[in-house]
Amino acid sequence: MTNLAEVSQLKVDLKKKEEALNGLDKKLKDANGRVVASNGVVIAQVVAEVVSLEDESPCQMLTRKSCSCSLNKEMEASASNTRHIEELFSEIELLRERNKVMEDELKEMQERYSEISLKFAEVEGERQQLVMKLRNAKKNP
Repeated sequence: MTNLAEVSQLKVDLKKKEEALNGLDKKLKDANGRVVASNGVVIAQVVAEVVSLEDESPCQMLTRKSCSCSLNKEMEASASNTRHIEELFSEIELLRERNKVMEDELKEMQERYSEISLKFAEVEGERQQLVMKLRNAKKNP
């Protein structure tokens, strides 16, 4: 594969990775920019509910215990979603790092391509000068 083809392929790969990152960002955030679990629960709201449970009265405890099954299920789902979101954020960070490395590689390849093109032009100029000298030498032996 030539350098130009490699550069083109790297550009295509970079664009795909950027689209994947943007897609993940859109999946993780709602219209207001808040991080949302896959079941639609805003993570900040779940955290606030857990904090409010720590300050409840005995009457509130009895009420809460009566519906603790559904709350436990929601919290388990929320914890699972939180782990999933953390994994997604880790993956996003990894993809961003890989994009940065690929961008650096692309810049290096473009610089190398420019240097090689310049060197080729210099060699081609020298070749043309030698061809002219050879023609002149043949005409004037």
